[in-house]
Amino acid sequence: MKYIIVFIMTLFIKLGYSQIDYSIYISKSSVNKKSKVKTAEGQEEIIYLGSIINKKGQSLYDIITVFNKNNAIKSVRGHSNILIFDSNRKIIKTYELGLPSELPFKLCNNKLYFHYLDKKTNAKKVFTFDFDEKLPKLICVAPEDCY
Repeated sequence: MKYIIVFIMTLFIKLGYSQIDYSIYISKSSVNKKSKVKTAEGQEEIIYLGSIINKKGQSLYDIITVFNKNNAIKSVRGHSNILIFDSNRKIIKTYELGLPSELPFKLCNNKLYFHYLDKKTNAKKVFTFDFDEKLPKLICVAPEDCY
């Protein structure tokens, strides 16, 4: 029964992502600004990080982070995603992460910046992930933590 509930919640969340037009948040004036949107399932926190630029200075991709807080089943659950848009503002890639703390906090010079906890030193550090002109199959949020 537990697995059926999880499946149904996941299905609703996936359908919810397809219903929201995240492209409206793509704007140079809204870089790194958090937008909170109420949904039927809870709330979403949306942040436009900026654009991946090619060597000619043209925008290739836009990047938005989304944290979906789901208030179902008497406790708050969440899903963290990085959405990649093409030049037509269509989602072409979604990276599903484990925790909201794994979402990048900045995009600068085609690098995503992530906070992480170094397991060896127990110190908070910053990890950068370089984007090329091709989208990677996996995205790393820490030196040994990729999705």
